[in-house]
Amino acid sequence: PGWVSPFDENIELRRFADRTIRMEMPSHLLGKICWVSNLKYGEGTENKLTGPLALFLHEEGRNAGNARPSQASAKNGAEKIYAASYEVFTAWVDSIKNEFLTESEILTEIDLVLRDKMPEFESLYGGVKNYDVIGDGIFKMLAGHFAHVVIEDKWLLYDRLKEAWEAWLKANAGFQWCAEHVVKKIESALPNKQKDEAKHVAMHFGVFFSDEMRKNVVSGATIDDKSKEVERIFELAFPEEKKVMGFVLSAQQKNKLHTLFTEIYVGYIDVTMALWKVLLLLSKLHSVYPPATLHDCDDGNDENPVRLGSSMLGG
Repeated sequence: PGWVSPFDENIELRRFADRTIRMEMPSHLLGKICWVSNLKYGEGTENKLTGPLALFLHEEGRNAGNARPSQASAKNGAEKIYAASYEVFTAWVDSIKNEFLTESEILTEIDLVLRDKMPEFESLYGGVKNYDVIGDGIFKMLAGHFAHVVIEDKWLLYDRLKEAWEAWLKANAGFQWCAEHVVKKIESALPNKQKDEAKHVAMHFGVFFSDEMRKNVVSGATIDDKSKEVERIFELAFPEEKKVMGFVLSAQQKNKLHTLFTEIYVGYIDVTMALWKVLLLLSKLHSVYPPATLHDCDDGNDENPVRLGSSMLGG
């Protein structure tokens, strides 16, 4: 956890931890150490909205005397509007955790919920009175900012990875993969002269199956009928009258393989999708670093000194 004290501030302690982990790791493994963040939704991005919003209020807003609000007043107003909108946004995010929305749907949904749940702007910031004129512009800025936050998808990474990892461990616990003998089962559906092809047939279908499970996870699809899902993938992997792995399957062979793959892979859907959730989250991880001082001398009193010509990881 890269946000936990003292590792959120002290680079030297991180280096010590890195060295210790590498010393304890078996030599045949190549470890990747990642000091991950666990930022809440939109954490650290406030200025990307409050700055432009303050400028918009200052330029386009008018008070009761039809004058512009001061820059300081507009900044204060932007911060208050952001605080109120953030509460609405986070409540909405929690409510759609298990839903999949396209980018355009995300923008539309956020705009609708902000307009529905936000307090009146004037109750948040009274330095502007012409919200009937500029209100739509404010909502557009708010919705655009929060939609980008959702689409960026780099929030609560540690919590989400932990949850996905534990879900995969639970799904995987019932399997002894060395005892599955998928290739041996496939051999029974092939004639003697083609039994050597069993491992290639298994690999061919397995590639299609894995890729379709990844697509299901990315798109947020749920599998209601697992047998039909395996059948769909089987037809993709073994199309009619086309050579697969150098030979064409007869109708009888195809029926046998269809039955076998359905029996075998129906039970693999949940665990494979759970594994893809872990892998896709792992691909999003990146290290976060505390502030450091770049310097070109051997000794110094700088905070977290990083010498020229070196890196955080190389130290």
